[in-house]
Amino acid sequence: MKVELKNVKIYPAMSRESACFSATLYIDGRRAASVVGRGTGGSYDIHFPSKSSNPRGQLNLGMADLRERFYKWIDEQPPIDLGEDFGDDRMVPANLEIVIDRLLDKHVNQYLYN
Repeated sequence: MKVELKNVKIYPAMSRESACFSATLYIDGRRAASVVGRGTGGSYDIHFPSKSSNPRGQLNLGMADLRERFYKWIDEQPPIDLGEDFGDDRMVPANLEIVIDRLLDKHVNQYLYN
C-alpha cells in the first residue's frame, strides 16, 4: 500500500508543541482523507469524506473500505524505533500519529532547508 501526504501546508507561526499543518492523505494514488495538525501537541484530525461532506451529495464508493484498509495497514506495520534517547522504550507499535509524523517529516525538512 502506498501512503503519502500531498498538498502539505505548514504554518510555523502557529506551531507550538508540534507542527501546525494541513495536508491531504493519498492511499494508492487515491485522495483518501484530510489531515490537520493544530500545532498544540494533541492528536491529528483525520477526516475521511462521507456522502454528507461530498459537495455534490454523491456517495463516495469504497471510502469506508479504503479507511478500513488504511487502519489495518497501520496495525500491520513493524514496531517503530524512536531513537536512542528513549532507551529501553525506544520500540513502539505503529499508530496513526507516528505514521503521519514520518510522512510529514520529509515535508517539514524540505520546508526548513530549501
